[in-house]
Amino acid sequence: MTASSLRTLRNILRELRRASPSTGPVREVFGYKFLLDEYRKTRNADEETVKTYQRDASYYLCLLKNERVKKELHEVYKGTGERPVEEVARMVGFKLPKTYDSS
Repeated sequence: MTASSLRTLRNILRELRRASPSTGPVREVFGYKFLLDEYRKTRNADEETVKTYQRDASYYLCLLKNERVKKELHEVYKGTGERPVEEVARMVGFKLPKTYDSS
């Protein structure tokens, strides 16, 4: 295994731990043993197979990261019913002009 493949494995395990509802050790995360077995298979594999495993692992890592970010964004911007115009403008980065008061 190369340094980049080990880094990818660690990042995948980190993302799985973040996505897991349990707070126990990483060994209890779903898929931990499967991932380690797959990475161990690459020790004796030919170069083309190793590249395929690394590509698939990087795609899987990207999927896990994007799912986490999607959940975080959903929590921030989830609908809370009708919002005032000022709040919506602030959310998208606009500042409404002050209204003129004739009194």
